[in-house]
Amino acid sequence: MPFGVTVVLPLVLFLAFSLALYLRPDLRLTVLEGELGVLENAQAAVLLVALIAALVLVARARAAGDRGLTVWAILLALGSLYMLGEEISWGQHYVGWAAEGWFARVNDQQETNLHNTSAWFDQKPRALLEAAIYAGGLLYPLVTATTGRLRVARPWWLMPTFAGFTAALLVLVTILPEWLHLFGFGQGPKPYRAAEQQELFIYMFVFLYTLSLLRRLGSRPA
Repeated sequence: MPFGVTVVLPLVLFLAFSLALYLRPDLRLTVLEGELGVLENAQAAVLLVALIAALVLVARARAAGDRGLTVWAILLALGSLYMLGEEISWGQHYVGWAAEGWFARVNDQQETNLHNTSAWFDQKPRALLEAAIYAGGLLYPLVTATTGRLRVARPWWLMPTFAGFTAALLVLVTILPEWLHLFGFGQGPKPYRAAEQQELFIYMFVFLYTLSLLRRLGSRPA
């Protein structure tokens, strides 16, 4: 994917959803944010292509004999699979079954997923991922580009490049209204669930980071 697309695509998605959420608030719950709404399906689609990209990366890293990258790519694939499965409640929202047994007792939204059963499957790993995106997707590219310092040469595949910078910036931008509301700025109900839109750009960052690894691996000497 060309570098320009990695900048434009997240911005287009951000503007499209933001305008829709603010201009047509009546669509928020039924169309934009419902479990089968546009936003939720966009999240699932991005995670699906991220999973495919990670699996391709696993195959190419193995062919290149890079064991470290192979393990890292497997972790990316497993993470993408987990997030995709959890996002669609492992098919529940599409097939329409009811949560039963342990999920019915523990899941606070009566869904067949883990992230609504405990903070250890939702808020805590999400906070770690957000922190990694802010540090690696925002600060690291800026610091290395402006100062030439802190550059990680080994392993070459660990740190992100500017390919995911726009998506990383939108991870921060989209959650700011919720943070401001939490600290008492702004009156009345929140116009939308900022965390839902933020999730789209978290997944977009994972996808673009994986694509950048594929591109960098292909450009490395054999």
